[in-house]
Amino acid sequence: RADIAVQKNHKIFTTAFGARDTMNMHFPSATFGSDEVDKARDQLRASTTFHMGLLGWDWTISDKLKNSLRFRILYFEGHASVFGFVKWNEVFNEYYIRDELTCEFSKRVKLRSGLDFWYSKDDFNIAVPAGSGKVLRDTLVWNFGDLAAYVNLEWKPTENLLLIPGLRYDYYTELHYDGTIVPEFWDYDEFDNERGISGDPSFRFSGRYEFLKNHTAKCAIGTYNQSPEPGGQVIMESWGDPKMP
Repeated sequence: RADIAVQKNHKIFTTAFGARDTMNMHFPSATFGSDEVDKARDQLRASTTFHMGLLGWDWTISDKLKNSLRFRILYFEGHASVFGFVKWNEVFNEYYIRDELTCEFSKRVKLRSGLDFWYSKDDFNIAVPAGSGKVLRDTLVWNFGDLAAYVNLEWKPTENLLLIPGLRYDYYTELHYDGTIVPEFWDYDEFDNERGISGDPSFRFSGRYEFLKNHTAKCAIGTYNQSPEPGGQVIMESWGDPKMP
């Protein structure tokens, strides 16, 4: 990690890290799976490698206004083989940007608003037995994305109490369903809530109360959503449903 104070009101930092993990379990007497999937029918093998870089820029615009920008890039590579039952290889590149603006109206009221953008391209190939001696092979190229906007209000009605209501909207580029227009706390019967783009709004509310010095109680409630997991596979046209919410 490197931190650079470009000017008094501008600070930049960069971070880079990565990892490589490999596992191999060998059972010489085992003869599982199928040679068509993998000739290493007596082995369980898995490996993952990733490299990540992060760039941050904090800008103090004024005493009341601050901006925070983050950019992340990730490369991932994974391989696995399970006793000839299944074999897959995966490579993906991921990009993420967040920009957040904080406006301090007073010592008791702050407003934070921001944008999130996440994009990933995933190359995936898999081989599995499909019965009757056949092997199913599939090579897939997936594009995933999440574009979101959010706003949080930080209010301190007393010195010891902090209340944070917030609203967020996520749009998922890989999905094709009628998204909701208001957060789904329950199944609405009185009106058609599902008539928006492929995304969902979320309402969050959290609070913190310092009941003793250096002792704080926290609580939170809200609605949360994400693209269906495992990513891509459950929304494939061949064996999934692209319209899954």
